[in-house]
Amino acid sequence: MGSKGISIGIKIALFALGMAILVLGLILLMPQPPAGTPAAVFISCDLVVLYALSFGPLLVGDSIEGLSSGRVIGWGIYYKALGIYALFTVVVIVLAVLGAMPLAVLVVAQLVGLFGLALGAYSAMAASSHVENVRQYETGMRGSIERLRTTSERLAVRLNHFDAQEQTQKDLVKAINRIAEELRYTSPLHTPEAYALEEQTAAYLDELDAAMSNPVLSAQSARAALDQAQSALLLIEQRKALRN
Repeated sequence: MGSKGISIGIKIALFALGMAILVLGLILLMPQPPAGTPAAVFISCDLVVLYALSFGPLLVGDSIEGLSSGRVIGWGIYYKALGIYALFTVVVIVLAVLGAMPLAVLVVAQLVGLFGLALGAYSAMAASSHVENVRQYETGMRGSIERLRTTSERLAVRLNHFDAQEQTQKDLVKAINRIAEELRYTSPLHTPEAYALEEQTAAYLDELDAAMSNPVLSAQSARAALDQAQSALLLIEQRKALRN
C-alpha cells in the first residue's frame, strides 16, 4: 500500500474514532431535555451532522503541501461559514434542551441554517475555482513569453550554421538577432491583448524556425523568412507598446 493509501486509511480511522467518541458521549452524558425523547434525537442528529460537516471534508481534501492558493481560499470561506453554522447550532441545541421553543420550529430553523451553510460552501467552491482559473491564466501568460524566448534563442543558435552571403540573408540574420534581443527583456503582461499578440508572434517564429532548419536558403526562401521575421518584430513592438 502506498503512502497515499495509508494516509486515507488513517483519516478514515480518526474520523470513525471521533464519531464513536461523540456517539458514546451523547449516550452517557447528554441530559434528558424537557421536551423528551424527540428533542434528544434532534440534538443527537444535530451534533452528528455538525461533526460530519467539520471533519468529513478532510477525508477527501488535499494534503497541506498540495493545497493551491485557490483551495486555501475556498477552505477558508467554507470553515468561516461552518463556524457561523456551529454557533447557530449551539443556540438551537440550548433552546431544545430548555424546551424554550416548539421542536418543529427548531427543526425548521436548523434546516434554514443548513441551507445557509450550503450557500457558503457554494461560494467557497466558486471562489476556489475563480482563483485557480486566474492562476492558470497567468501561468499560461508567463509560459507564452517563455516559449517565445526559447524559440528565438533556438533561432539564434541556428545562425551559427547559417551561411549568409546575399544581402537578404544578412538582413535575416540581423532580424533574428534583434528578435532574440527584444524577447530577452520582455516581461509577462497579463492581458488578453498581449496574449493574442504573443500567439501570433509564436506562429511566425515557428514558421521561421522551420525555415531556418536548412542552413542553406535560396533567395526566395530567404526573402520569405525575412518577411516572417519582420512581421514577428512588428508584433513584438506592438506588444511592447501595451506597457506604455
